[in-house]
Amino acid sequence: MDSVGKAAPGEPAPQRLAGGHAQRVLVRALLALALGQALVIWRYAPSAVVPASADPAAFSAERALALRDQVLEGAIPHATGSAAAVRVRARLIAALARVGYRAETQTAEVCGAGGACATVTNVLARRAGRLPGPAVLVGVHLDSVPCGPGAADDGFGVAAALEVARALAPDPPPDHPVIFLFSDGEELGLLGARGWRAARPFSTPAATKSCGPWQIAAIGLAAVAKCCTAAMTLGFKRRYSGARPPGITSAS
Repeated sequence: MDSVGKAAPGEPAPQRLAGGHAQRVLVRALLALALGQALVIWRYAPSAVVPASADPAAFSAERALALRDQVLEGAIPHATGSAAAVRVRARLIAALARVGYRAETQTAEVCGAGGACATVTNVLARRAGRLPGPAVLVGVHLDSVPCGPGAADDGFGVAAALEVARALAPDPPPDHPVIFLFSDGEELGLLGARGWRAARPFSTPAATKSCGPWQIAAIGLAAVAKCCTAAMTLGFKRRYSGARPPGITSAS
């Protein structure tokens, strides 16, 4: 390049060099972005749906949805305190009985942090374990919002919990008890969960490790096993108590 900034004969123009560098940077960035998106899709792509014809010991999404349809009333909302909620609760208790569980209910007057208060009725079932404690809590909620049927929130959670309960029922007892909590009043501010926490049906305080429906639906029965392991790792010392606290009644 000469003293006035012009390219010497045979030397590429500075603008062309800068433009080529910018293009290479852009191409590399786009390739990195595409690779990142491909990795995310691969990592979080749902697994194949396990059909209802699968081994009864396996978690089947098709069976789970069939169980959900036995409990919900199609497109009818079932908010806390409604007549529809009473019917849905009765069908849940019947569905639990069909898969081998004797459900119980817990009724409590509860107020949430936001000021909402209601009478809630939780449904609970327990799979006995070989050891006295701690227990694993599989928690979902049964109520819907007043203007929606709750098919996804939390119908999917109810479906997953029922399918886990069904698959566990015929197996030998697990090492630790498994408590299935179908709470009421979640849409009003976790009222049913607050009521359960206050009374701790089936277990003494700090005796549980919880599993949410997102874990259950994602990996099925493995979620329960992982929660058991996590409970042991966290070192819960309290043992299962067979005492039935006030407010717990048999549903059958």
